[in-house]
Amino acid sequence: MAALDKLINLLEQVKETNPDFTAKAEKALDVLVNDDTEEQVVEEEAQEEPFDDSYIEIGSDDLQKVVELQKATTALVTSLGLLTQNYEVDKEECLDNMEKTQKSLQALMEDMKDRYSLDKAANYSLVFPHENENNPGVAAFVKQ
Repeated sequence: MAALDKLINLLEQVKETNPDFTAKAEKALDVLVNDDTEEQVVEEEAQEEPFDDSYIEIGSDDLQKVVELQKATTALVTSLGLLTQNYEVDKEECLDNMEKTQKSLQALMEDMKDRYSLDKAANYSLVFPHENENNPGVAAFVKQ
């Protein structure tokens, strides 16, 4: 801005001191002053009209995308709920089967203790045929 002011002052001096350049100096001043005024008007317009974002309408295409993604999210949440529910049901069923199998194994071991006349108060380990070092190929009870 300071350079522009100096130029305007120089043109004023030329206009006063040299009458031959008066018309040209006035035209130059008009151009400088009008350009400066236009820049100020553009700046003022830009400053005077702040963007109001308190209410913005959304296009139907964008709204459709939002609705579709919300529906997809709801479907995925529902799917996750069903998966979790089915997992819990399957897990409980598996745990029940494990408990039944373990009880059957314990009952079989007690029955075998009776059939082989083992001490019911003692603890025995079952040695499988491939683990039996004393008599390979034969399963056995080993008292602890």
